[in-house]
Amino acid sequence: MIQGPLPIGQYRTFYPEIHVRGISIIGAHADVRQFHDRSANFWTWKEDGELALQLMASGRLQVEPMISEIFPWKQAARAYRLLQQNALPSLGLLLDWRVG
Repeated sequence: MIQGPLPIGQYRTFYPEIHVRGISIIGAHADVRQFHDRSANFWTWKEDGELALQLMASGRLQVEPMISEIFPWKQAARAYRLLQQNALPSLGLLLDWRVG
């Protein structure tokens, strides 16, 4: 899933999609994640990934409702451009690597 950047001075609220529905976000601040060494209160990228996979496998994290657009990978530039222009009302999009 990709969340695109917004123009300077604009922000996107996820209040209706996340807070109102009672969803907890784990690992939302990726810039503070450690790659290898774990420190107090911070998981590594590996631990975050393992938890995400476990939650998806158990059905507790359902990603399908969060995917609003699917693009073939060859249209990645277009997808990023649309996100940058805020032309997609999306929480995230998916690049499909299975199609050419």
